[in-house]
Amino acid sequence: MKQKEHMTDFPALLRDMGLKATPGRISLLEFLSKESKPLTVSAIQKKFGKKIDTVTLYRTLEDFADKGIVRRVDFEHSHAHYEIVAGRKHHHHIICKKCEKVEDVDVCESEGVERNVLQKVKDFSFITNHSLEFFGICNQCIKSN
Repeated sequence: MKQKEHMTDFPALLRDMGLKATPGRISLLEFLSKESKPLTVSAIQKKFGKKIDTVTLYRTLEDFADKGIVRRVDFEHSHAHYEIVAGRKHHHHIICKKCEKVEDVDVCESEGVERNVLQKVKDFSFITNHSLEFFGICNQCIKSN
């Protein structure tokens, strides 16, 4: 199921983050805002088209991740996945270990966990963000066995 397209003023967002609001960057953010799950660079390149070369795409996604516009997601593969953060509710994912189906998890009980973590460490005063992904076997894969 596709997520609703989120209305975000991407040119203003880019400028607010200290980045140039180029047509390519705006198009990439508009494209990512319509996607329902995190994508690899190769999947973005394939779906987005040859409007942007691979090196520029990597660099742009990393710039966006550094600024908190997109999030780098680790699905325990040898490559990163990316999803837009701007205009979306904070969430996590559950990933099927067999077919790699991805589903958003809209529950996040991180405040208590973050407070507990900070009480147990000595060299940190605050947490800026966190990443939590769940892995399992989806119902379809269980039925097919």
